[in-house]
Amino acid sequence: MLANRLFKNSKLVKTQYRGLVDINRKKIKVKNPIVDMDGDEMTRIMWKLIKDKLIYPFLDLKVQYYDLGLSNRDATNDQVTIDAANATLEHGVGIKCATITPDAGRVKEYNLKKQWLSPNGTIRNILNGTVFREPIMIKNIPQLIPGWKEPIIIGRHAFGDQYTAIDYVNNVPGKFKMQFIPDDPKLSTKDIDVYDFKGKGTFMGMYNTEQSIVSFAESCFEYSLNRGYPLYLTTKNTILKKYDGLFMDVFEEIYEKEYKEKFEQKGLWYVIFIKKDFTKIFLIFCIGTNTDSSMIWSHKSLKVKVVLSGHVRTMMEMFSLTSLPKVMGH
Repeated sequence: MLANRLFKNSKLVKTQYRGLVDINRKKIKVKNPIVDMDGDEMTRIMWKLIKDKLIYPFLDLKVQYYDLGLSNRDATNDQVTIDAANATLEHGVGIKCATITPDAGRVKEYNLKKQWLSPNGTIRNILNGTVFREPIMIKNIPQLIPGWKEPIIIGRHAFGDQYTAIDYVNNVPGKFKMQFIPDDPKLSTKDIDVYDFKGKGTFMGMYNTEQSIVSFAESCFEYSLNRGYPLYLTTKNTILKKYDGLFMDVFEEIYEKEYKEKFEQKGLWYVIFIKKDFTKIFLIFCIGTNTDSSMIWSHKSLKVKVVLSGHVRTMMEMFSLTSLPKVMGH
């Protein structure tokens, strides 16, 4: 229905853009290539309509196309996802449609070889960037809370953690250990006892790198300065003292050395909070008061999706969300 109303004929495009774009003029030439990552189900149809009606008639651009539909990911053993991510890393700009991350039901429905990983996780891991998500403010779409004037931008670390974690179900009693083997043969191997299972259970291992955390921090500080919003980092360092502690240490070091003076000159601030404490502040700040203020909230876990969904639906509907992977160097 929506597609029919928007794109039932080309006259709509001519009428809608009359006065803005003269369709008889030459197309606007775009210098650099753009990576086009197609998706699944209705997103493929809607995206094709948008391109055919609203983009290609007006722009002369080079497009590198990658079909990330579930069937093609299966046919290429997910190599197409890796190729698309590397192309985005090369050219700096990629547009991706929504894709299916298959569960057991989808494996049967599509007759897949296996349950392929999340393409978003694969792409973000290769880009080593930060995903900034922000509601699109539209005047003629009413908000559930009218006094909430400005968007809250949520930046999420897009490398490692749950997306690339290895999980396993053990069906018998046994010991779960972690082992770290240094590349330097002169250094000793580190063995860590985790848990002694008395029966069936499950466990997982995940990781991150200092280099990726540095990229995360720099992206957040730069984005905060560019938008003119204060920055808040939330962690769970009360539980993950070393894992989340590294995030805190890296952010603090970079802020003090490179960004503190710049923030102060713009009247901005950077604060670290424990996640549960900041959630309370977030609700009071955004829902309990009428405010014209905004902020950038930096997360390092998938739990942000729960907060993000509620935040965006308070502003308006979920479809009006922009997601910008900020890649260092672009």
